[in-house]
Amino acid sequence: MSRKLFLDTDVILGYLIGRPADQAAHAGELFEAARDGSVSLFVSDTVLVETAVVLWRTLGMERREVAHHLEALLEAPGVETHNKGVFGQALDFFQEYPVDLADAVLSSYAIAEGAAIASLDPVLDRIPGVVREGRRAS
Repeated sequence: MSRKLFLDTDVILGYLIGRPADQAAHAGELFEAARDGSVSLFVSDTVLVETAVVLWRTLGMERREVAHHLEALLEAPGVETHNKGVFGQALDFFQEYPVDLADAVLSSYAIAEGAAIASLDPVLDRIPGVVREGRRAS
C-alpha cells in the first residue's frame, strides 16, 4: 500500500511552471513516485483554488490555460481529490462565466447537492442551475 501525501500549492506550482528549479525537481520526483504507485498524492479543493489564483491573478494565465493545467493535474496517475467530477464542472464554470474559481466550486457543489447558495453576490446568477438565496432588492 502506498503512503498518502497531501500536496501544498508550492509543490503543484513547481510541477506546473517548473520554477523555482529546486521546487520543480522535488515536485517532479513526487509525481514520478505517484506514477509508479509508491505514493498517493491528495490535493484539496482549497489548494486547487489557491493554485488557480496564483496562475490566473499572479502569473497572468488565461482562464482556459489555468483550467487545462488543473485538469491535467487531476488526471495525473496517483493524484486524488474529494470529487473530481464536481471540481471538473467547477473548472468548466470558471472558463465559461465571469466568476472566480472559489465561486465556481461553490456553485458546482450546490448544484450536485440540489442545494441553494446563501449569497448576496449576483455574479452567481449567471451560472445555470444555481439557486441563490439572499438576493438584494433592486
